[in-house]
Amino acid sequence: MFGTSILTAAIFGLGIVSVNSFTSVFASVEQSALQSVDLHLEECIKELQAGNTEGALTHCELSDQELDPLLENATG
Repeated sequence: MFGTSILTAAIFGLGIVSVNSFTSVFASVEQSALQSVDLHLEECIKELQAGNTEGALTHCELSDQELDPLLENATG
């Protein structure tokens, strides 16, 4: 249960940070490129709600892996 709380806080914290800090970066990234990232984050949240932290972590990691190159291209 403790791990779920930490992972949930991290996800929602990431959402708050991304809205406040990365708005201009995300605006420069083509929205269709973010679709897959968004789907993985949605699945991550669903898995957390179902109590499956392993499945949630997998989807969070996949979204992170897909987001990294998009952010590099937008800022580099």
